[in-house]
Amino acid sequence: MGKLYARTFIKAGLSVFACDVPERYSDLLEEFLESGIHILKDGFAVVRQCDFVIFSVEAMSIRTVVSKFGPAMKVGSIACGQTSVKTPEIAAFQEFLPQDVQIVTCHSLHGPSVNPKGQPLVVIRHRSDQPRFDLAIKILKTLQSDMVYLTAAEHDRITADTQAVTHVAFLSMGTAWKTQSTFPFESDSIQYLKWESASYVGGIENVKVLMALRIYSSKWHVYSGLALMNPNVMPQAQQYSQSVSDLFKLMIQENITELTTRIKNARDFVFGDFSRTPILLSDSVLDQFSLSAIPKEKRKSNSHLSLLAMVDCWAQLKIKPYEHLICQTPPFRLLLGIAEFLFRDENMLNESIQSAIYDKSIRSDDCEFYTSTKGWVECIGLGSPDAYRQRFECTAAFFSDRTTQARKVSAQLVEMIAQKIHSNESESCSVETKKRVPKTGTLDCQAVEHVTFNDIAVKFLQLATRIVMASTDMTAGSMFHLSAVLVGHSQDMDLVVVRPIESELLFILLSYILKVKAIASLDEDTLVSASRDRQVIVWQRLVKGEASFVQKAVFTGHSHFVNSLVCVPANEKYPNGLIYSGGFDKIIYAFDPTRIDEPVYKLTGHTDNVCSLSLADNGDVLSGSWDKTAKVWRDGVQVFTLKGHTQTVWSVLALSSDTYLTASADKTIKFWVGSKNTKTLTGHSDVVRSLTRVPKIGFASCSNDGSIRIWNFDGDLLSELYGHTSFVYSLDLLGSGELVSGGEDRTIRIWNESGLVQTMTQPCISIWCVATMPNQDIATGGNDGIVRIFTRTEKRYASLDIIKAFDESVAATAISSNSVGDVDKSKLPGLEALTVHGTKDGEVKMVRIENTVEAHQWNAAEAQWIKIGEVMDAIGNSRKQIYNGKEYDHVFDVDIQEGAPPLKLPYNTGDNPLQAAQDFIQKNDLSPNYLDQIAEFITKNSTAVTLGVDPVPSHYVDPFTGGSRYVSNEASAAVSGTPSAHAIGSKSSNGSNLIPMRSYSFFKVINIKAALSKILQLNSEIEKSMEFGEVCMKPEQEKHLEKLVLRIEAGKLDDFDATDFKILSLLAFEWPEAHRFPGIDLFRVVVLHTTAPLQLDSDFVFTILRAAQLPVQDVTLLTKSQETTVMLALRALSNLFSKADFRTVLYRQRQQASSILNQTSELAKKADNKNLRVALATLYLNMAVMVCENETTFDDAFSVDLLEILSKMIHTETDGEALFRELIAIGTIISNSKEAREAAILLDMKSSIKHVSKVTSEHEAKLQKAETELMAYLN
Repeated sequence: MGKLYARTFIKAGLSVFACDVPERYSDLLEEFLESGIHILKDGFAVVRQCDFVIFSVEAMSIRTVVSKFGPAMKVGSIACGQTSVKTPEIAAFQEFLPQDVQIVTCHSLHGPSVNPKGQPLVVIRHRSDQPRFDLAIKILKTLQSDMVYLTAAEHDRITADTQAVTHVAFLSMGTAWKTQSTFPFESDSIQYLKWESASYVGGIENVKVLMALRIYSSKWHVYSGLALMNPNVMPQAQQYSQSVSDLFKLMIQENITELTTRIKNARDFVFGDFSRTPILLSDSVLDQFSLSAIPKEKRKSNSHLSLLAMVDCWAQLKIKPYEHLICQTPPFRLLLGIAEFLFRDENMLNESIQSAIYDKSIRSDDCEFYTSTKGWVECIGLGSPDAYRQRFECTAAFFSDRTTQARKVSAQLVEMIAQKIHSNESESCSVETKKRVPKTGTLDCQAVEHVTFNDIAVKFLQLATRIVMASTDMTAGSMFHLSAVLVGHSQDMDLVVVRPIESELLFILLSYILKVKAIASLDEDTLVSASRDRQVIVWQRLVKGEASFVQKAVFTGHSHFVNSLVCVPANEKYPNGLIYSGGFDKIIYAFDPTRIDEPVYKLTGHTDNVCSLSLADNGDVLSGSWDKTAKVWRDGVQVFTLKGHTQTVWSVLALSSDTYLTASADKTIKFWVGSKNTKTLTGHSDVVRSLTRVPKIGFASCSNDGSIRIWNFDGDLLSELYGHTSFVYSLDLLGSGELVSGGEDRTIRIWNESGLVQTMTQPCISIWCVATMPNQDIATGGNDGIVRIFTRTEKRYASLDIIKAFDESVAATAISSNSVGDVDKSKLPGLEALTVHGTKDGEVKMVRIENTVEAHQWNAAEAQWIKIGEVMDAIGNSRKQIYNGKEYDHVFDVDIQEGAPPLKLPYNTGDNPLQAAQDFIQKNDLSPNYLDQIAEFITKNSTAVTLGVDPVPSHYVDPFTGGSRYVSNEASAAVSGTPSAHAIGSKSSNGSNLIPMRSYSFFKVINIKAALSKILQLNSEIEKSMEFGEVCMKPEQEKHLEKLVLRIEAGKLDDFDATDFKILSLLAFEWPEAHRFPGIDLFRVVVLHTTAPLQLDSDFVFTILRAAQLPVQDVTLLTKSQETTVMLALRALSNLFSKADFRTVLYRQRQQASSILNQTSELAKKADNKNLRVALATLYLNMAVMVCENETTFDDAFSVDLLEILSKMIHTETDGEALFRELIAIGTIISNSKEAREAAILLDMKSSIKHVSKVTSEHEAKLQKAETELMAYLN
């Protein structure tokens, strides 16, 4: 088909580029030498330069071809497919094509030797905006085919409705003939093949033979795609087999009454309308294609079991194949026509029934056909290409000497039938199908499907068409695209030597080590970035005007995190420009980018972290700090200090040589003239993070309250911009006057006077900084340690490989449900929801695909939904949504007027619904008559839900016995285990204080007999499993385990040896995931009872985490039993702190383990299982003790990371015991480090800790004591 398309398109005046496998390059070049078609050497050469690409490949090969060439497709191009089965085609494109590739697929319902004019062409719109869909249709119209618009699912269902049954029937015919050695070859010296057979081969019998041989003359893979890859085929194949079986049994029983009734009922259902023009011509016309020398009058009757069963199958499945003829090729119309020919002739049908019952001479033929059918259906059911190929080629080999001539004869027959069908099409069956096209709505929808290249036995033809016309420019002037990805900030050395669990983990680890905190542009070809790795990197563009950058220089003068930058452009005094950097070491350095080892200035004066820098028009530098001040510097000397803020000065902005703005964590913005505060602005409800100038208007500010505010210089608030779903950290301005913002919701957003223009999601948790460049590109820095540059200039677009990797990273990123709000999973739509256009750029829509919830974001400029990740945790009443800068449990959309946008109704659980309704009415100037209706709406819809998790009892359910208590000792029931060495809540080593904790906490209690019983029960199940039987315990191991349990009960494990460890490792780490929990729990207790050294290698921490299937990629999908396994693994890790060698290993791998456990903290928030939360809190407490125990190697960065995790946990914790342990962990860390205390203050832990007083439980007294001690450290 690829060659047919190429020749048609070149005649229509299009530029055509094509290729085949490399070994056919020379042949193809010669074949198309004077055609005007450009023959290229490989698929990459085609897809990288063409705007419209047709993949013409058999379904069996589509994935291989698309995976190789699809990712390299040109940005914004259109992919089109030509396969007979769309399901694998769609799957391949869904997986391998870049998101920016538009997709329109098709299926020409004829062979490559047939003129496409007037033939049916199915067109499927998968993913395309209207202009490019119109372009695809314009190109396809050059085929002059009759277009039918369907979805991919409709196409495959309709195709299967006729082809599935006929395919199985004719495959089985051939195999039955081969098994019986029917129709042996005699001579080819005459015009047509002649066959030696007692049977007459004329009429429909002739067509049966010709069409069966036509199938077997093809390569095996031509039809295997339909059989093995169309999901609708197998049910129909099974029913056909059942129909053959049922009818054959009636023949053997000679039950002519029931056989006649069943056959004629099927006829009436399928062929009831005899007014329809028949597909086949007269018997006399068919005879001219006869393969038999036997005269017609000597023909013998035939039961035609294959055809009787075909029609019976359609009737049983309620399929009327005539309704779908528009989607069938001429050969398959012939196959249907054979059955029609038999069933529309009453005499022939009665003769067939009589023969089936009374003619014993054909019984063996029918028996062979019955057996062949069973075999083929079983083969298809296996889904194995190899099995299909072997069975197909075995039959094809028998007919190999006959198929060439048979195919020639059948082609003449097909052509004649095709002409007849085409001439009568408008008067027959296709009318019904064409009428139903508008009902599918496919012309106006974007079905979430995909596409494909032409395969000739694993070979393929890749055909592409390049359309050159100004109106089809694929670049969108207002859209930013990825330009470059700069990776250079260094890692903690532990990450280099420790093998991650899987490739994804490395990305997670980096996010906790690297944070690009500042970016500045020296000029359009020079970018500067600063990070927590203490480095300032100068990046230089390789070729002016293009995308690639390289590291030009690295400044390493800072002794701690670098958090702020500002650049002085090249001038007479500094011909190379100047770079200022400020850091956690309280120092500001200035250096020449070409002489990094010799700082021009070293500015000291701040008493805490320097977090912001700005340049005045006279060259002065303004700095902001955690010390609550801003300072002005001139030529390396401090000019004056700006004092007045009560919290960190997060952002500074020099408006002129003596006029400044400062923004602070105290939620205010201050104007300064010189050192005098002239005005203070309020309005933000949370920390103000960044400022930027807006020419001719004033300035903009952003905040942790989720808003961006535009002010004039008089201090008047002009507008508020809402779109970010979390903290907004950074702002800058483009030369076009558009604002650029970045924040905690991992998006960059572009704003103009009309509002939000574009939203770009990045594959990291936070966007810490954004900066615009003189060439109007945008640079961003995230917590993954990577600098990314985005551009509107096509010349600077990143390579396709980089864009593909970026898109895949974004799509694969797990999204906290905090970002998307409350929703009931059961009410989420499927992929069909993405056929409806979004209402605004950046709109997020969630869809459910089986048990996975995906988030897609609307890209208004490209008119398509872009997958931005998978929702990773529960959605329920603990989730907050930001509205107008405030957090709410619910923000409802309320439709008041048809055609008007919905109004936002915010509501917090626990508020008075009537009061909330009243406030809503007053704010929106609505009629008071709505009061009761709105209040009822709030009451009905404010019940929180949990996504993907069954309700879990707050108490622990014993996984061994099913009882409500796991422990055997009621005294420890509260937390299913009590700490040893130092009881939580008792006096610490410094007297009566709880803080700091100096010893570790463990879980001791276990129902050892129940554990052993469960292990033995599970071992019996595993032993019987074909999949896991090899990991079962052997009888001698069971006996050894029973003795080990007795030793545990007696507390005698000093002789714990390698055999014991091997058995425990088998149970806990090698058994199937669902069976590991008792082994993990047994291991937990053994750790405490033995004094013998454990065989712990450097990877052992991750061995335990893997045993519990951590890290958790989607916590919403965990079952209760999986939660139990996670909880037991966390307890085992806590108990391992009793081993000095374990603590040594863990301390070396602290960053890796913490990043995984940070995900687990999301699980703890979601799970209604206090034991899991207590286990996690205990583990973090032990980690805090471990960090502080290593006084000589105390890790400030890691302690801050622990504090960040713990601050999130206490903010949402509701269980008293878990909360208490988390507080003690925080107190232990901040008691050991001034920097940790400062970080805790910055994290606003005071506010979070006040949450403690609201938690009432049996732990209330010690919670209040812990709060008092913590506040003493923070004040």
